[in-house]
Amino acid sequence: MATQPPAPIIIIRRRKKAGAPHHGGSWKVAYADFVTAMMAFFMVMWLAATMPQEKLGGIADYFKNPSAVKGQTSTLVPGKMGPGGAGDTPVKMFTQIRNPPGAGAAPIPGLGNGKTAEDDAVRKALAKADREKLEALKKALEKAIASSQALAPFKDQLLIDITPEGLRIQIIDAQNRLMFDVGSPELKSYTRAI
Repeated sequence: MATQPPAPIIIIRRRKKAGAPHHGGSWKVAYADFVTAMMAFFMVMWLAATMPQEKLGGIADYFKNPSAVKGQTSTLVPGKMGPGGAGDTPVKMFTQIRNPPGAGAAPIPGLGNGKTAEDDAVRKALAKADREKLEALKKALEKAIASSQALAPFKDQLLIDITPEGLRIQIIDAQNRLMFDVGSPELKSYTRAI
């Protein structure tokens, strides 16, 4: 038997395909920022064109004082900038006046923080006076309803009572005397008289 030569060794070389080169997508971010800024700008311009003049003045006043603290402004000193001139740091103008430490009376614990008996007495007296006025008004209305020929037939449909909010007057339906026709928003003639 003849020996056959050994089978040839086959080597398969596979090349890795590299991904597509980076095409520089950073311009898209910059463009998106630009478009957003333009949209905001045109919205502000549109709002300014449609807003009444009084509100525009209020908005302008809001932007006149760039300081975060109300009552203070931070402005640059006018004049030459740099060496030999004014610095570029803001100067605080109209700062709040503060008392030096230890000045003035020290607070006394327990005083001035709560309700006083006088406040409660005044509040109760005012509430009592209001209640008396409401009761007098209620009696006057009930008397006027009873003495009126036009309203006397409806006195059972008129309820007057005193609530914490004030005097409440209710017009209610009677058993056989409705204020509205069923499904209609129109008042009946006798309800209109009330």
